Amino acid sequence: MDAFTRTRRPTAVGIAVALVGTATAVLSTGTSAGAGPAPCRLVQLREPARSYDGGVMDIEVVDGRAVYFGSTIERDKRGVDHQRALVWHGLGAAPVRVGPSGYDEDIAFELTESGLVNGQSVEWETGTEVAWVQDLTTGRVTVLQTDSGPRGSDHGGMWMRRINDAGAVAGMVVRDPAQPWTDAVGFDTPEAAMELLPGSAEAADAVASGINNAGQRTGYLSTREIAEAPGWYWFDPVVWEADGSTTLLEMGGALDGAPRAVKDDGSVSGSVLYGASLDTSHVEPAYWPSPDLLITLGALPGGDFGDVFGMDEGGWLVGALGRFVKKNDRLGERGVMDHAFLWNPSVGEGRVRLLPSLYATAKGEQDWRQWQGSAVHAVNAELNQVASGSHSEFRHGRAIKAPTVWVNADRCGTEVATTHDPFGLHPSAKPSIASRTDARPPARGTAHTSVRAVKAWKRSTHR
Repeated sequence: MDAFTRTRRPTAVGIAVALVGTATAVLSTGTSAGAGPAPCRLVQLREPARSYDGGVMDIEVVDGRAVYFGSTIERDKRGVDHQRALVWHGLGAAPVRVGPSGYDEDIAFELTESGLVNGQSVEWETGTEVAWVQDLTTGRVTVLQTDSGPRGSDHGGMWMRRINDAGAVAGMVVRDPAQPWTDAVGFDTPEAAMELLPGSAEAADAVASGINNAGQRTGYLSTREIAEAPGWYWFDPVVWEADGSTTLLEMGGALDGAPRAVKDDGSVSGSVLYGASLDTSHVEPAYWPSPDLLITLGALPGGDFGDVFGMDEGGWLVGALGRFVKKNDRLGERGVMDHAFLWNPSVGEGRVRLLPSLYATAKGEQDWRQWQGSAVHAVNAELNQVASGSHSEFRHGRAIKAPTVWVNADRCGTEVATTHDPFGLHPSAKPSIASRTDARPPARGTAHTSVRAVKAWKRSTHR
């Protein structure tokens, strides 16, 4: 991200934008109406004119109505693309632009039940970047005081990822534009000064990525140097408690872990890294129902990466699982294809529910290997809905996505078996469920020792 510089406080934007069409596209799959539980439906949300590659970041019930928050890429009359943050007040609603005005790009992050959204905006010419919180009821935008922390304005980019119902924030700032290391930070309210989270100043690297209404934040602190890669560090997954203390999350034999979200029941989700060498390490989606219990979801056959990008109460997890494909496969970029998944405890161990795309559903494609997915962030267990960007068409040989809601999501797609040993090296490479009585992490430096690999892993945590 570009460096933040002090600028004016922008005003709110609350205008509805022109639509591509007049109806919401709906595709049904699964059980037909009247033959049991309600069937899965894929609903394509409306996009502004000249827009493409839209997606949804969050779903909440606000004042009794389902609201969707996300973004799309809007091409202006000069042919220049701008990412824009949008809100949909219902499945069939027109998209409404949100965030500050006067910026070239807006990034949508989080929506709360209290009707707050947050994101970041960038002005390209000056490199100005601001983090903001907007009240959907009043339209008021508050720009976070990211220069107000102990380090002042002496930092690089930022990533203010999540907020709670009161507008408290969890995020990170880059300490120095020339270095990759970050501070884990928080704001008690959108108007408050920025504070370093406990342990951040002493850690080589720190990131806060989730917050709940109890004031708990989650993320990682890096204090253990990787022996074979001096200057690089493992990720120690933590919860920052409301009283300022920290709780280390169970790693169950993993080399490190990167949490992304914490819910009001104290459960946490993210990913963990397993392996005994760089060549055999892999990343699995992870769920901590409690700090001392870790459940991991495994990898897809033919893949070695997965992550939980969103969660809801009761262990509803969504994210992406990757699988290697041929480099000329138009469904896979750079030889990797993502698959959207939903998991909850009813699915059970060793399986995930993969979600079909708009394109695959329209074509009647039953092979999940042809369902190109994305990093799914939005899930709402109460509504039984999941949302993201879904492959909707090919344009000039490229797969284009559209903002999509999977309705009756637990009936969408198909369940697929996963593995904890994607390279077929050790039949019992790791336990599927680990508690504090299980094997401890191996000695530091025994795996994941390439600086290149560490950089790639760090980048993945900010997806």
